[in-house]
Amino acid sequence: MTLPERRFDLEQIPETPEPRLRPAAAGSDYVSSPARALQYELSTAYAPADEPRWSPRQTALFLVVSCGGFWTAVGAGIASLI
Repeated sequence: MTLPERRFDLEQIPETPEPRLRPAAAGSDYVSSPARALQYELSTAYAPADEPRWSPRQTALFLVVSCGGFWTAVGAGIASLI
């Protein structure tokens, strides 16, 4: 049992046109979408404030103190159980 041969003539296959982008006309109206409105509201709500930031030294000191305090408490809790 053999499969039938298929022959294609390239001239008979229609060419598919490529999609083309069209710029909006100068007189066309802008349509606001709900997604863009929500994106604008979120960007204004979560915009970075003009608050002063911590310096890297203050951040490192805070991490050392808070993590050191946590591990000291864990160590004291384990020591009290033993």
